[in-house]
Amino acid sequence: MMDYNCSSCTSKRDRFLKYVSMKKYVSVATLGPDGTTSSCAARYFKSFFPADTELNIILKDSFDLAYEELKKGKVDFILLPNAYSNMTYYYWDFNLELIQTFIMQTPDYGIVARNLEESLSKPCVRIATCLAVKHLIPQLIDTTAFKDKEYEITIENSTKKSLMYMLDGKSDLALTNNTSLAGSGIDFISDHMHTEVLWSVFMNKTMGSV
Repeated sequence: MMDYNCSSCTSKRDRFLKYVSMKKYVSVATLGPDGTTSSCAARYFKSFFPADTELNIILKDSFDLAYEELKKGKVDFILLPNAYSNMTYYYWDFNLELIQTFIMQTPDYGIVARNLEESLSKPCVRIATCLAVKHLIPQLIDTTAFKDKEYEITIENSTKKSLMYMLDGKSDLALTNNTSLAGSGIDFISDHMHTEVLWSVFMNKTMGSV
């Protein structure tokens, strides 16, 4: 969350609250589908709004597509994790204004299998993951029956897309989170872990001139 002892942060907070209080409906675009950590962060973002302001969450297949919604004026805000590999571009985009930040604990991340016995019989398995958490694979796979197996990695846009890729039979394993698993009947075969992530909310500068 922004440090409101800082005059610049206080100014941003005041303009953010003034902007949302002027509208009954406010929208934010971020990475989907539902179940991604970004979608969870968007729901958490709602806690910063006045009680009578409704937040519409628009979930896109990439942060670039979410940004297109903002550039076209179709949404009020875009929400991104600071861990995103291209985050620097957004901070240096002079059409954008950073209007809000907050810290949120992520859901649990772990490895799941489509068919455990079938996958164990293969000399090499394929693991679907999103780029942001790819580095967790060596640590997590060492807590599974696959720790001595060779594996190859395929990159998907999100934790939910990674799970869907596996369920479609295109990979043997997936690194995903427990919110993506909700309702699937699938559970982790590895240890699982979470962390705290800083999130940034941007709006178009012209929209922020209130």
